[in-house]
Amino acid sequence: MRLLEQKNFEVIGTFSCRAFDTWLPFKLVGGINKGRPNATDLEAARTFAEDLRTRIGPTS
Repeated sequence: MRLLEQKNFEVIGTFSCRAFDTWLPFKLVGGINKGRPNATDLEAARTFAEDLRTRIGPTS
């Protein structure tokens, strides 16, 4: 986010959720956060996107 702001982009919101990760140390145990993103995460993403749409208004 800071990098975007340094390049004069306006950041009006952020969203994140846990995801399945098999980066080297986690690969040894089969990964972490299995089953992610899940239905709850996807619903949170939809809610976030709808909120952004409401805040910025319709686009062309």
